Amino acid sequence: MTTGTGGETPRTGARPAASWLVMPAVAGSPANPRMVLANPGPDPAAVTLTYLAPGPQNELTITVPPEATAQLPQAFLLVDPEAGVWARTGSGTFVVASASYSLGPEGRATYAVSLGIPVPEGAV
Repeated sequence: MTTGTGGETPRTGARPAASWLVMPAVAGSPANPRMVLANPGPDPAAVTLTYLAPGPQNELTITVPPEATAQLPQAFLLVDPEAGVWARTGSGTFVVASASYSLGPEGRATYAVSLGIPVPEGAV
């Protein structure tokens, strides 16, 4: 194990949080969006996802097992692939990221990844 210059353990990636904003990773249509939730904790995390305004009012709850990942159903993301999503859990923490391959048939295919932005407790 390595430590930082001040003796702290270095981290890669994001620290788990209970609430995240996830910006879309889509450059246009057609798109093949995906989103993954990672639960590093010892207990299941029931994560509720809703679109950010002015997106649709669709909502989805998915349970991520302890120390595991879960992929959202693509059908949820295809409702509005260019809208942001708010992901949150009532207990535990998780990390979220989205990825997409888009614009393929138009000859300028792109691939993008978006790590969620943690929302501080009490901010929303």
